[in-house]
Amino acid sequence: MNITSYVSDVASNISKVPPSAYPALLWSWYIDYLWNYESNSWVGRIAYFCRVLAFVLCLPTLILGMVDVASYVIARTLGIVDDVKASTSDQVSQVQSPSIHVEPADSDLSTTLREKPAFTVEGSDGTPQPQEFFATEKNLKLSGVGILSPAATRPSSPVLLRKHLSDEPSLRHRQHQAGGGGD
Repeated sequence: MNITSYVSDVASNISKVPPSAYPALLWSWYIDYLWNYESNSWVGRIAYFCRVLAFVLCLPTLILGMVDVASYVIARTLGIVDDVKASTSDQVSQVQSPSIHVEPADSDLSTTLREKPAFTVEGSDGTPQPQEFFATEKNLKLSGVGILSPAATRPSSPVLLRKHLSDEPSLRHRQHQAGGGGD
């Protein structure tokens, strides 16, 4: 059915029906054309196109998600653990900022600069101390410590050592016995 015949059919049906029957007519068109549509109609073609488009758009996301999960499972099975800690971990690491010393070329400026000591903030062990924003117990509770902090976790499998197994003395002894060289 092309669009011109469809429009003429709708116009002729509307002119024959009294205005009080418009809701029932609209409902019957909805059921006939949009709910119980024929597979070769324009509604059927649009529905098929939307199904294909949804499949094409979702397939790469599903594949990448499955590859990501599989790589995580393989890495955990082999015992590979990242040493990277979350920023919310309970152990604080101190970051050292690099010190930059600039010597000016002008001798007059260098004498005036040497008279003033450089500004450095250092702790008792010589490392810069981080600023503490939540230092008291009340402020720690306000910041979410104990409520929002993650639980300490352990790796689920043992970490493999990065050494050659052939250097192991017990393995060399077994290889020597299996080779028939039992001196």
